[in-house]
Amino acid sequence: MSINIGGGDDPSYRYKMPRVMGKIEGSGNGIKTVIVNARDVARSLKRPPEYLTKYCAVELGAVSKYDATVGSGTVNGAHDTSVLQNLVHKFVKQFVICPKCKLPETSMQVDKKNDIVFDCKACGDRSLADSSHRLCTFILKNPPDEKGTLLTDSGGGKAGKKSKEERRAAKAAKSRGDDPADNGADDNDDNDDNDAPEPVSQAAAAVAKVSVSKPPPAQPKADGDAELEARLAEDRAAIAAKVEAVLEDAENLDQMVGALEALRDEVGLAGEDLLGFVFESVFDEDVLKDGQAKASAKLIQRLQKLCARAKSAQQVLFGCIEQLCGERCEEALLKKTPHVLKAFYDADLLDEEAIVHWAEKKSKTANREVSKKVKKAAEPFITWLKEAEEDDDDDDDDDEGGD
Repeated sequence: MSINIGGGDDPSYRYKMPRVMGKIEGSGNGIKTVIVNARDVARSLKRPPEYLTKYCAVELGAVSKYDATVGSGTVNGAHDTSVLQNLVHKFVKQFVICPKCKLPETSMQVDKKNDIVFDCKACGDRSLADSSHRLCTFILKNPPDEKGTLLTDSGGGKAGKKSKEERRAAKAAKSRGDDPADNGADDNDDNDDNDAPEPVSQAAAAVAKVSVSKPPPAQPKADGDAELEARLAEDRAAIAAKVEAVLEDAENLDQMVGALEALRDEVGLAGEDLLGFVFESVFDEDVLKDGQAKASAKLIQRLQKLCARAKSAQQVLFGCIEQLCGERCEEALLKKTPHVLKAFYDADLLDEEAIVHWAEKKSKTANREVSKKVKKAAEPFITWLKEAEEDDDDDDDDDEGGD
């Protein structure tokens, strides 16, 4: 169903756009809202869908991601479709409609002065975007072309635009403690929507009581409980955005850990909670392809030392791995769980005894089904560990018998 661009109710208005389609997915710390038709809505506005998705995230204080393969945008947290629709109307008023004739006939470009300029095809007016809005920072790093899509060549932005692989390499180098190469380019991740959010609300103090390594609470039964859970989800998303910003902006490992400690103190997080937030930011479905475990080993080891006990730090990692392989990236990683565990084992982030103990004990989490299926998928690696241990014991017995 189409509606008027800008939200008016005039049935004869000829400028139309699709109504926003929102879909809430996941639960607990992994809850997110998908703008299913972000590409279609943005196309009707002649703006890149990345801008629309990012705008919603900025307004909500959340992290966002645009998936070009399916044309959908994702914003962390649970948000009603009506809220998203109102944000789209605000986006139209600020970045689409001509301030003079009030028609959505403007084109957008970044000029030589690094100003975001709107040229109206209807009345000829030329105006500038409000540079105080944080979306403008993203636009300047990812300027549009004449067709309303993003420039992808290296000369498109002020300092050029890095590929996904280059950005991953830079993040991995900092996690290892290496100094990033000075190539004169901007070290910020232009496409991962990692700008720092507005200050976390006072309700963020409650987030410290909801560890990311623990399951979400039981399904709320009252409207008040639902509102509280939604608020907590938004606060978790805001903290996740701040963590992401630290990981992107820090120049080396020491600076990164120092900034994360400061953030921990600012919002009252336990070391275990901080480790969980960082894990979710660093590791994704490319954990095996990009060697993320080995690349981020030094960072994770430093954060483990901030936990109350070494055992609790490993419990957090197991909980995060369960969520990664069994929920967040289930389709891509569940069958590869043995390889994921081996990657963390080879990086000395998990030890043999802890892995076997985790596999054999019953899960105490509420989301036992996720834990159960991940442990089931991990059985080949657990068997390999046990057989390797038995072989070592046999070798020791042979050595003693030969003396």
